[in-house]
Amino acid sequence: MNIIIAEDNVDHSELLEIELLKYFPSCELLFAQTGEELIQFLRASAELPDLILMDIKMPRMNGPETLRHIKRVEQWRSIPIIVNSTSASTHDVNACFELGASHYLTKPLQADALLRCLKSLDLL
Repeated sequence: MNIIIAEDNVDHSELLEIELLKYFPSCELLFAQTGEELIQFLRASAELPDLILMDIKMPRMNGPETLRHIKRVEQWRSIPIIVNSTSASTHDVNACFELGASHYLTKPLQADALLRCLKSLDLL
């Protein structure tokens, strides 16, 4: 299992890491702090990640811009993307779904909500 976490807040990244390692103890985690770094990981990787978890409020290239970019590349379209954001705004949620997000979770991360997402994506 390969997972990319795109999050500019170290505390939020660590929380995601702790939760994901409970379900996937031997997974490979890559960390990006911007949407640009996430895109660079995807371009450089020999194989696609099984999952991307990303914030929408990242510097330089934000989440919606990153989602839009990922979904434009045919071989990346099938990667499930869980958005994890402090914003619960209907506008942000709807925009992410329209751009191809698989799920949208609000912060602080709720372990049971993450578990439901992982199960719905058939990752567990």
